[in-house]
Amino acid sequence: MMDTAQKLGVRVSSITPIAQGIKAFELRRANSSPLTPFTAGDHIDLEMPENIMRSYSLMNSQFEREGYVTVLHSSPTSHCDSSCMHEVVQPGHQLTVSEPRNNLELTEDESHSVLIHGGIGITPLWSMLQRLRDLGRGWNFYYNVRTRGCAAMLVQFEALEHRPTLWLNDQNGDKLLDLEAIVRNSPAGSHFYCCGPLPMLEVLRQVKRDIPTERIDFKYFLSSTAPKASGVFMVVLALSGREAWVLSNTCNIGALSEQSIEVRHACREGICGACEKTLLEGIYEHRHPTLGESERAANCTMMICCSVAKNARLMLNL
Repeated sequence: MMDTAQKLGVRVSSITPIAQGIKAFELRRANSSPLTPFTAGDHIDLEMPENIMRSYSLMNSQFEREGYVTVLHSSPTSHCDSSCMHEVVQPGHQLTVSEPRNNLELTEDESHSVLIHGGIGITPLWSMLQRLRDLGRGWNFYYNVRTRGCAAMLVQFEALEHRPTLWLNDQNGDKLLDLEAIVRNSPAGSHFYCCGPLPMLEVLRQVKRDIPTERIDFKYFLSSTAPKASGVFMVVLALSGREAWVLSNTCNIGALSEQSIEVRHACREGICGACEKTLLEGIYEHRHPTLGESERAANCTMMICCSVAKNARLMLNL
């Protein structure tokens, strides 16, 4: 679900295969006018048939105003919408996207950044790398993929200076990058950014003990929290005074929709940040990886698509 004010009409100007099962889609305005500016690490929500919305990161330089470039991976385990984009969408196809937003922001004044990505996780970090190079900051770039054929942007990656690291699982006993060694050997004060599959992110969470929380950022594609049943609770909307009961077999988004209250959302896994709302009253159970530890402890903002109340009532600034 996308707010009307945030919709952008675009056309697919080109589709480029860049690795096995991976294509880059360039999106431009039909009238060639500039698109809404974005920053490194931004993503857009892309509207699919049947009101399905999915979030995809932008990988081009933030100074390219004429188009957005996003990358989609199609595989037997990927979302059906990714397969649709690969199999149905052609150059010239008209699409609707949201304005860009960011939940993996680059801290531009850090002297050194360490970018760690796996598979399609290269997408937002490639944009961040371009920004770091523009700023003249120090960086290390690590790319972990299953096979060489699965490596997106391989030619551009291997042309980078500073000897970036390409780690191929099939040539290393199906093992992941040695993330503990990377953390241990990185320059003091480095800021770490990691984007990729759950196993990689969870390993890094285990070895990050010596990294201050404010110096490490994660980008998830799937939630690490398994869905589970919740009790019955009430959601109160402070701005309108309306109420909705959330039953054990539904969610906040569904309960509000039944009351004809539509809330912008996309992934339904607490990852994209589209449905983040301010919590005015109540305590909720965190079921999303997007917020940092300090934000969770503050208990003042929540992704309403997947989080549930620990008590009988939640009041949202909505």
